[in-house]
Amino acid sequence: NSCRISSPRRSPSERPPEFIVLPPGTFVLIISLYRLGAFFVNESGPFQQFTETNQAGSMRRQILNNRIKDFVMRPFRSLLFSPGIRPEMMEKAPRSGADGLIFDLEDSVPNDRRQEARGYVTEALKREGNPPVFVRANHPSTGEMEKDLEAVVSDGLFGIILPKVETPGDVKRMDMVLSDLEARAGLSPGRVVILPLLESCRGLHFTYEIVTASPRVQSMAFSSGEEGDFMVDIGGRWTPEGEVFLYPRSQLVC
Repeated sequence: NSCRISSPRRSPSERPPEFIVLPPGTFVLIISLYRLGAFFVNESGPFQQFTETNQAGSMRRQILNNRIKDFVMRPFRSLLFSPGIRPEMMEKAPRSGADGLIFDLEDSVPNDRRQEARGYVTEALKREGNPPVFVRANHPSTGEMEKDLEAVVSDGLFGIILPKVETPGDVKRMDMVLSDLEARAGLSPGRVVILPLLESCRGLHFTYEIVTASPRVQSMAFSSGEEGDFMVDIGGRWTPEGEVFLYPRSQLVC
C-alpha cells in the first residue's frame, strides 16, 4: 500500500502565520498552521491528490465528504486558546477575530476542577456564532480523556487536540471513543477531527505512524516550551528564535 499527500505551493507572503505565543504562565505552541490549512480548504484542494490503495482510503474520502458538507473549509491563520476553567474568556473568544478557537481541558485546568471545566466548555460549545472550535483533551493515560470527550462531543465541536502523543495507539484509542460518541450524539461518522500534538522525541520519531493512524487526522502540531518534554529529551537550549525547533517542525511537513 502507498500513500502520497501533496499540497499547493504558496509564496512565503501567502502562508498563514506559524507561531502562536501564549500568555505568560502557559507554554509556547509551535504549530504548522500551513499544513493545517492545506487540508481544510475544499474539494478542489489537495485531497484530490490523495491516493490510497486500501480500505482506509475509502473511509477517509467518506469522512472528508461528511466534513465538507458540515463545515466551510478554509485555512486557519490563527487559533486562540482559552482555559476551560475560565468561562468569561471562552465567551469573549469568538469576538477575537481568530479563525478558530481552542478550549483547553488539559494543563490550564487544576486537577480538582476538571469536572467544573467540562461543564463550562459544554455550555460554550452551544453558543451560536462560534468559529470552528477545538477542545484540547487530556491524554488517554490520565484516565480523563473519556470523561472529556463525553462532555464535549456535540454539534458545536470541530475537533479534538490530543496532547503528548507518542504512539499511533494514542490516536487509535481516541478514534474508537469518538466513533462511539458520534453515534450516540447522532453525528455523521468522522465528523470530529483529531489534531495530535507532538511534545517529545518519541512522538517525533513516530510522526508518520501517528499521522496515518486514523482518517480523522488531517493535520498535526509540535509543541514545546523552555522546559518542555522535547527540550528535556534533547538537552537543548530554548531561544525566542526557535532554531532548535527547525528539525521537528520540518518533520511535520511531510
